[in-house]
Amino acid sequence: MLTSAPPQARWLGVVLGRETLQRVARALAPQGIAVAPLKGVLLAHTVYADPIDRPSIDVDVLVPEARFDDALAVLRGLGFSAIAGASVRSDAERCLRHPEHPVVLDVHRMLFAPHRYTLSTGAVLARARRDTKLFDAPVLLLDPMDLYAHLVGHFANDHVDARDTLHVEDLVAVARVHALDPRDTAHRLVASGLSRAARYTLSVVVAARDDAFAAGVLRALPRDPMGTALARLARVVVERSAPRSSLGTPLAYALDHSLVAATRAALHALVRTWFPSRP
Repeated sequence: MLTSAPPQARWLGVVLGRETLQRVARALAPQGIAVAPLKGVLLAHTVYADPIDRPSIDVDVLVPEARFDDALAVLRGLGFSAIAGASVRSDAERCLRHPEHPVVLDVHRMLFAPHRYTLSTGAVLARARRDTKLFDAPVLLLDPMDLYAHLVGHFANDHVDARDTLHVEDLVAVARVHALDPRDTAHRLVASGLSRAARYTLSVVVAARDDAFAAGVLRALPRDPMGTALARLARVVVERSAPRSSLGTPLAYALDHSLVAATRAALHALVRTWFPSRP
């Protein structure tokens, strides 16, 4: 587990992650390309009292879909390059590395793989808040409900459970620090196509942490017998399998907002797996 790493290693990871984000944001800003930090690098500096309490092994950033190729071109000019031997199995992101920094940089044009959920990059960036102080660089900070929604979907996508204590704590911490409202959050999750993913993810959080906020969101979701049944089935399968076992993959897709959307996303992923391209 990342949280079991020595404090010195976690501190170094925080410093390198922050420096990588600064370098990326400062390079893309003059080109008019917005950068929104995601996941660990954002959470460490916004919802944890000490950034080393939220270790991560990479830096994730979201850029506008229309400027994705432009952003990659700028980063290549800085010395970033695709990780050797990596195939492109998703249209949503590219994994890069700089020879002077061991931290992997994941550049996203979407929060999720194509056809998964309906939380669009444009809407997320439009709701984000501009900031220059937190990272001493120009970035967009996600609206807290969008941040929570992204974590919900990511948890379901990875078909993990209460054994993944780090990501359970992320969800609890975001809701607490940002004082989110359960009903408003439930509405955002539904609007983002994440209601079924939420039934899975938040039921795990409630069981693991007896989290009142997650329970309140679940109560505020509209009635969905099929979604409830799929979430329960997913929990049974995942809890009885090895962490991130492929047995949970079909059910992770089934937790999309409809079975039609789930089928479309799964077929797209299969095609990318069978016919990967090179970055």
